[in-house]
Amino acid sequence: RKPVRQFSVGNGANPQDIAFASPTKAYVPRYDRPGLLIVNPATGDSTKAVDLSAFADADGVPEMAAAFVVGNRVYVTCQRLDRKARFAPTDKSVVAVIDALADTVMDLDPGKAGVQGIDLALKNPASAALRGGRIFIACVGSFSDFKDGGIEVVDTAQNRSLGAGITEAALGGNVS
Repeated sequence: RKPVRQFSVGNGANPQDIAFASPTKAYVPRYDRPGLLIVNPATGDSTKAVDLSAFADADGVPEMAAAFVVGNRVYVTCQRLDRKARFAPTDKSVVAVIDALADTVMDLDPGKAGVQGIDLALKNPASAALRGGRIFIACVGSFSDFKDGGIEVVDTAQNRSLGAGITEAALGGNVS
């Protein structure tokens, strides 16, 4: 296919996905930036960025991959990879949740220090699909380990992970 239009989201930003809230508002996760870019897809104008650095690991970048608009919320997968260790998974991966009306990060557990998203049981979410209010996330884990990833399920009605629907061990190979 040939692109219909093309707009810049910043030099070296590495856009990964686009999630449409309306014909004039969309969210672009950028792999190499801590800000989830908000754009007008009709004009290409960038309106602002939602800071997701609270979900980053030590390198300051959350490595955003997929994004979905569900009602008045935006769900963004954050891989949290260690760039100094050849992009190895860190302690956890997270789904950040954004209030699409206010364009602010939602804290899903205000009783804990910092901003909390949805912690994933598996690591390194590479791709995802939204079906019936649930996000099915393909988590690679480590590329060298064929038993640490799988397909994780996130329930957007409850804003929580339902855990691994199936693991790489059960599938007999690496998920990507």
